[in-house]
Amino acid sequence: MDCPSESQLQALVEGRIDASALDVLVEHLDGCERCRKLVGAVHSVRDDDRIGRYVLRRAIGSGAMGVVYEALDPDLDRVVALKLLREDLRGLQPRLVAEARAMARLSSPHVVAVHDIGTHAERVYIVMALVDGPSLRAWLGATPRPWREVLDVLIAAGAGLATAHESELVHRDFKPENVFVARDGRVLIGDFGLAAQVASSSASEGSPAYMAPEQLRGEPPDARSDQYAFCRTLDDALDDDAPRWLRRLLARGLEPEPPRRHPSMRALLAKIGERRRRRSRAGVAAALSAFALVGGATYWAGSRHHRFEACRAAVSSPWTRAAASSVREAVLREGGALGSATWSRVEQQLGTYASTLEVAQTDVCHASAQSEPLVDQKIACLADRRQLLDAVIGQLEHADVALVERATTLLSVLAPIQTCSDLSAVAAQPPTPAPGDALAVAAARRSVAAATAAIGAGRYEDGLASATASMRVAERTHDLPIQAVAALWMGIAHGRLGKLEAARAELERAASSASAGHADLLAVEAWIQLVHFVGCEGGRTDEGFRWDTYAEHALRSLPGHFALEAERLSWRSALLVAAHRDGEALETSRRQLALVETTLGTKDRLYAGALDGIAGVLADQGRSEDAIPLQERACASLEASLGSPHPQLALCLNNLGALQSNLGQHALAVSTKRRALDLFTQLPGHPAQMAMTHRNLARSLIELDQLDDATRQLDEAAHLAHGDADQHAVLLLRGEVARRAGKLTEALRLHRQLVAAVEHAPPKKQIEAWLALGETTLAARRYPETTALATRATAETARIYGANSYRLIESLRLEVEALLALGQRAAAAPLLIRATMLAATAQLAPNARQRLDALAAWK
Repeated sequence: MDCPSESQLQALVEGRIDASALDVLVEHLDGCERCRKLVGAVHSVRDDDRIGRYVLRRAIGSGAMGVVYEALDPDLDRVVALKLLREDLRGLQPRLVAEARAMARLSSPHVVAVHDIGTHAERVYIVMALVDGPSLRAWLGATPRPWREVLDVLIAAGAGLATAHESELVHRDFKPENVFVARDGRVLIGDFGLAAQVASSSASEGSPAYMAPEQLRGEPPDARSDQYAFCRTLDDALDDDAPRWLRRLLARGLEPEPPRRHPSMRALLAKIGERRRRRSRAGVAAALSAFALVGGATYWAGSRHHRFEACRAAVSSPWTRAAASSVREAVLREGGALGSATWSRVEQQLGTYASTLEVAQTDVCHASAQSEPLVDQKIACLADRRQLLDAVIGQLEHADVALVERATTLLSVLAPIQTCSDLSAVAAQPPTPAPGDALAVAAARRSVAAATAAIGAGRYEDGLASATASMRVAERTHDLPIQAVAALWMGIAHGRLGKLEAARAELERAASSASAGHADLLAVEAWIQLVHFVGCEGGRTDEGFRWDTYAEHALRSLPGHFALEAERLSWRSALLVAAHRDGEALETSRRQLALVETTLGTKDRLYAGALDGIAGVLADQGRSEDAIPLQERACASLEASLGSPHPQLALCLNNLGALQSNLGQHALAVSTKRRALDLFTQLPGHPAQMAMTHRNLARSLIELDQLDDATRQLDEAAHLAHGDADQHAVLLLRGEVARRAGKLTEALRLHRQLVAAVEHAPPKKQIEAWLALGETTLAARRYPETTALATRATAETARIYGANSYRLIESLRLEVEALLALGQRAAAAPLLIRATMLAATAQLAPNARQRLDALAAWK
């Protein structure tokens, strides 16, 4: 038909067109790019038009089901495509919902991603990635295309179909209008509006020109029907020079009877690849070009064997004998007591990693010699792994004692090699950079590897410098993913250096660039780090929960990234603790532990962290008895994986000793804390941690009335203390020693000095100081002052932690003792009842419970 008038298009947009005319018009729009653009011009959008949170920019097309808009997602700062069901087709809402669900279920770089679904004015809308590029129909019509170029595009689209079929989905309307060729070279299938599960598929829908015969007959379509449509599309698109072998393969796919077609889309694509490998070496040339960017390879186009050997010669492992010798010397020289055990772990892990990398490189060279699919992405993935290994080795060659202690953390930055062989993981990688950007992107990636290793080594200033250098190079390209990576590591470095606002700015930039560049995993990493540095470190819990929600939803569509999900759960639990949502925090930490145990294993570095996290949440709820077994398992795991001595093991033992003290197990706590102190003594360079351990040990010694030993520990702690908080903690305990020794005048002086010193400190420190002074004034029989201090502590504790927190027991008990001493039993009674009720479910030390029982008897 001729192109419709603007008035006809306006009637289409407004839903004022009858069904017969609609069918004809939609069929015309399928094949006419000019009219689709005109639909967008006819359908005007005001500046303030919104659907949900999305700000509409312009209409970009219309079809049988609705209008598609270009829109802005202000929360994620990205441009999207939003499809809204037409006003007169509300009865088809379930069909549009099916489209969204079908597309969202697919995890393929060749299927348009679905981001969201919602309802606006009783009309369903879905939000999808906006493809910057024409349909296959328009792409074919723009200029003559050689058959090899057309085949490349359709093979990519066929891979998307194959993925759909393997997820038990059928497209049912595959045609040139539903395939898009993005400006960056990606090929994507859209409009799964007719897709359905194989078990519930129905016929009679689709575009007749590409429908399989059984579909035209009204029979239920299946994956072989999509295969027919694919072959019809490819056959129509090929020029006259297309080889006969390809036409024969397509002819089989176009057989009228489904059983006579290829067994599957994947089988058809494999046949095409096999025949093409006999004819073309283009895949090998592309692969070796990628190797040349990282290794300076040259290509000799000889036999398949020679091509394989040329590929293997293009790369070499950085873990050479000379590198191993250099790392060993540095680790043993600087590591002290840690040196030998650390070198053993480093040698084993780097040796295994390097050999695994070599095997993977051999495999990819076989693939390059045979022109297998996604070989360029596999090579790029392995190049990143090799550069990171090189950077890690460089850090270890210049190790100091601090880096020897962090060796396990540094080694953890080595990304898994097996993901480079996982087709779904490789396909989910950011798109290959444009040819003009390839060299700059490769240079930026080298700087990113250096930044990653430096930050893993704890050398945050060096990491920031390398990340900044990578950003300077990345900004000269059009490659958004590499800009996102650079911003991510800049943000992490700023955060580690305590520059939280700078971290926030760079991490938000990383998330935005990653989203716009279709690098979904990078966006997730940026959101998780925003939760960490903005939500937890920065105390902005509301913002932290928002970033966490973005990461959670994104990971649902990126299955298999267990370590990232475990990290997200860890920071979410920290947010919940900060928000005093203890029950949710405990549930989240348990989910994290279950995830780590079932997917990563008990030997993974995250296992001990997950155990420690649950123990911490339980302790925060006053459930130290429940927490102790988990903390013991965490310490055992750390000792097995890191050896002894190690600072992380010492910190874990410190936490265990604190839990034991909470339950009044002071003799056991002294033993645990002395072991932690012994570990730190063997590991120079930890003054703050040693000061903390001396103080913790002094607490238990005070409870055991070993006051001279406690004083010696406090003297050591005071000598090592650096900041005000350390000095305040020593002051509090010195007052405790004086009170236990009966030196009440000195104890009052010290604790009053403490209360004055923490006037502007965080509330938790102030409460602790008030209670310490309250105990001392009680011992000095200054009961009115005790009552005032306890009342103040109770009010502030309830404000911060809630009216039912176990933390109220201590201040309530103190106030009751003072009131009873003053003879005010009526005032003390309700407070004692409240404290007793809170204590009924709390896990208290025996002496704390005995004091409450004694008060009840006195009452």
